[in-house]
Amino acid sequence: MSTDTEAPASSTTTTTEHTSTSVVPPSAVPGEAPATAASPPPAPSSSSAAATDSAAATPIATAPPTTATASASASSATTTATAAAAPTGAYRPIHEREMIIGTWAWGADNTSSLGMPAWGTKGNSGTDNAAALRAAVARGVVAFDTAEVYNSGRSEAFIAEAVAALAKVDPAAAESIQVATKFIPMPWRFRQVNLRNALVESLGRLKRPWVDLYQVHSPAVSIRQVEVWAEALAQVQKEGLTRTVGVSNYNTDQVMRTHAALQGFGVALATNQIEYSLLHRLPEKTGLIKRCNELGVKILAYSSLAMGRLTGKYKSQAALDTISDRQFGTVTWPVLEKILQVMQRIADEQGGKTLSQVAINWVICKGCIPIVGAKNEAQAIENAGAVGWRLSAQQVADLDEVSLPGTATWWQGSTI
Repeated sequence: MSTDTEAPASSTTTTTEHTSTSVVPPSAVPGEAPATAASPPPAPSSSSAAATDSAAATPIATAPPTTATASASASSATTTATAAAAPTGAYRPIHEREMIIGTWAWGADNTSSLGMPAWGTKGNSGTDNAAALRAAVARGVVAFDTAEVYNSGRSEAFIAEAVAALAKVDPAAAESIQVATKFIPMPWRFRQVNLRNALVESLGRLKRPWVDLYQVHSPAVSIRQVEVWAEALAQVQKEGLTRTVGVSNYNTDQVMRTHAALQGFGVALATNQIEYSLLHRLPEKTGLIKRCNELGVKILAYSSLAMGRLTGKYKSQAALDTISDRQFGTVTWPVLEKILQVMQRIADEQGGKTLSQVAINWVICKGCIPIVGAKNEAQAIENAGAVGWRLSAQQVADLDEVSLPGTATWWQGSTI
């Protein structure tokens, strides 16, 4: 819960120290050793960042965030991973993209080790995911968002597999792909080194020398102050393990504190990833989005389609009841029907756009970057059709009029 009453750092000093990066409590998997990255070579001691909360850090070859040195680092890596080459030309950070593909569902029928439900993964496959990635990249959508807890790391692994397959037929397209992932600060992961080690493990699954954006997933489960994780983020960026840093599900106060803490280390807070859609405008109503804009923190909007409710697929209360476990963007059919009717009229006015494309474009028109799930080629193609054009000011206003504020879950905090 984002209540801004997190336990102070000193409160953890009597806790038994765990240096495992597992998102499963140490007692939950008896005898199971924590996962490690795929045989990364040791980092040179001169460039390795010190872990403020002393504990064993997982070594990895550093890849500074400059294209020239990053390319050299990637070529010297001894892992079996197919390290993503540094992009050629001017680097465009992930928070300047128009759309990001969300990969929560990537990972077949698994649920994560945190117990997060893997909605929509039934019947999913790596083949479908690879096709989605190829279709998105072919249409200029090259950014992908994942997390260590998405299907126990399988989402990250699926991205790596899809990128490796694409690299065999189109190396330049594979090199253009950008990845964002996340660290979840579970109560037993209270050391700053836990964040770094988790990033190293994510890099091992992703088979990349760095990520384009590394985020703290949610402060709701953490026993540490947000400033602790801000410092850890600054460390991994300076070490070259991520190009930019961000947060997810942070409320206004937490964003401001994190922004200030990072500034003290000479690092910018790039993003705040939150739920935002036509069925969930609470972050706008509370002033969170406005404050982020003032600070230069880009909003990444997850559940832009309200977990499928804004696609037009569900056309009755009975149909909505079949996805009642999907907690983001819940709504009754009479209310949703009126919203869909306005969306359909606007879709027709725009020359035959789909309802999904209208909902996604509304988010873009609000100055946010939509994170939209795509499990297969057809979904990726439809989603990509939401970029490259804009709703009119009147159409945005019409959608605003029928939109809903929504409510926040404990995971998101009361002001999000």
